[in-house]
Amino acid sequence: MNPHTQKLLSTIAAYEAKCGITAPESILESLWYDYSCRNPVDDGQVREAEAHIAPIFRELSVESSDHLSDLIVDLLTGYQRAAYLEGLRTGVHL
Repeated sequence: MNPHTQKLLSTIAAYEAKCGITAPESILESLWYDYSCRNPVDDGQVREAEAHIAPIFRELSVESSDHLSDLIVDLLTGYQRAAYLEGLRTGVHL
């Protein structure tokens, strides 16, 4: 059995032991977390986009730039997570 499958089965078993049931959402969350850890999205496009918005961040206070950065990351990872989970629900194969 490959390590990915073994980790997923361990996670499911731990959830079942804790809660007595297997919730489909917890399985999808486990798949998303494992996928996002194994496939980081830090390619040239991300660095290029960061270079374009860097001047805007320099004009802001540290607190404001941190807050804006957190909002951007939350928004983008939210869309990525939603697309991944919807793909699994509709049967898309990676």
